Amino acid sequence: LTVVTSEVTDYAPIGVPIFHFGIKCAPKNGYENLKAEMEAYVGMLVLSNASSPLYQSMMEEGLINNTFTSEIFNGDGYFCIIFDGESEDPHAVCDRICETIENAKKTGIDKELFNEVRKSAYGGMIQEMNYVSAAANIMMNSHMSEVSPFDAIKVLSEMTIEDVNRFIREEIDVTLSTLSVIKNPAVVQQNGGEEE
Repeated sequence: LTVVTSEVTDYAPIGVPIFHFGIKCAPKNGYENLKAEMEAYVGMLVLSNASSPLYQSMMEEGLINNTFTSEIFNGDGYFCIIFDGESEDPHAVCDRICETIENAKKTGIDKELFNEVRKSAYGGMIQEMNYVSAAANIMMNSHMSEVSPFDAIKVLSEMTIEDVNRFIREEIDVTLSTLSVIKNPAVVQQNGGEEE
């Protein structure tokens, strides 16, 4: 879980700075990994999707645009929650994300949003089964992860808000994080070579 570096900056000819903010979590295996992945996925959507207070407030303040998303990146020996998008002030976005997670640890996530996200994710998984290529991917990924192709649907159907609140409270430590930013070198030079 050691963080190698807390911030990485790179440069490319882009219009708006691009950021990825990753938070490390303890890796797991098999069914426990799948369960943690689904709890993290639902929890982060509740906290940061387009209907969440975090997303709405940052949009209103111009901190983010509609590229802002979250994802779970996990596998054998690694587990990471990632937020990414475009922002003129990535540090402010990270502060708001961390603040939202810390508040959720104390008060829990919104029950109505939880139910909406869980049902939407469940419906999306059922719909995916209608497509041969998607079903094949699910079967392959499940085999590699040592779970059943239908375990993800089972986890979602049985998931409670208490499960997600426990994951956020016990598994997420915002200090185990790294911010990666890509900036336009021309903009940095215009600012006298100083990074904001």
